[in-house]
Amino acid sequence: MSARWSGRFLSRLERWERARATDCGAAQLFLTGLPRTGTTLVSQYIVHRLDVAYFTNGVKRFPLAPCTVSRWQRWLHPPYQSDFLSEYGRSKGPMAPREAGAFWGHYFDLNRYQKISDVPPLHLEAVRRTVWRMQNIFSGAAFVNKNVKHLLRLNILATIFPKAYFLVIQRSLPDIAISVLIGRRQLSPDGSKWFSIVPRCYEEIRQLPVVEQIPRQLIDIQEKMEEDLARIAPARILYIPYGEFCQAPEALIDKIRNCCPGLREKSPAVASFPEKRHEPANSEQIKLVRVMQELIRTRLK
Repeated sequence: MSARWSGRFLSRLERWERARATDCGAAQLFLTGLPRTGTTLVSQYIVHRLDVAYFTNGVKRFPLAPCTVSRWQRWLHPPYQSDFLSEYGRSKGPMAPREAGAFWGHYFDLNRYQKISDVPPLHLEAVRRTVWRMQNIFSGAAFVNKNVKHLLRLNILATIFPKAYFLVIQRSLPDIAISVLIGRRQLSPDGSKWFSIVPRCYEEIRQLPVVEQIPRQLIDIQEKMEEDLARIAPARILYIPYGEFCQAPEALIDKIRNCCPGLREKSPAVASFPEKRHEPANSEQIKLVRVMQELIRTRLK
């Protein structure tokens, strides 16, 4: 079967899946936060621990047929049990949770902030019915998806999913800055290739040295995130400090159970995780941290 033919066949099946979608009444849990905050580990633990609905890894190959592919993978493979390993947000294994960036990118802009009026109503309905159908496929369970770029559409998601909760992973900004710098150096030796969310101030900072650019990127994302979260009812937001999660991951599971009563356990609990921390290891990272700390002092009072 050619990739083109199989793509068309799956698209037809996906339309059939969406047409059957019903709101089962269960909540949605959207995990987000600044880049490199530990969202992947938190997502892995939730999907490992609880019987929830989510996009499986097969959605990478067929991003416009997430319901169809995830249904098939659920039939073909045993339930997900995580090894808690990942590489820049990606987990291995057919049943591992997937960000599904290409799916979200088909309906939303991946490089700029959007209001609900920026998105065609048909796109909003397709997203809503896709998530509902995923919940139907997973026997009416809560839906979980982590994606840093959900920060670009927080208020859209809060509107089209009125029962949704937002799990915001928090981490030390200097620690995040070093991690982003390491990622950029791995993507391109000179660090010029952009990493993660493009901030509102991009045009102002794009010509700056990397050690000045990254702190301004993170501060801008942080400020915008706080503005958007302030428009959502506080009861719908769970702030999760990464260090506290690593020390006691079951505390998060207890919070989720309070939001989503009736969730079944799937795999055994893990007592704790080693917290990965980044200390400045060279002169460039030392300068980066200094710039970051000064911006925190002047901008985030």
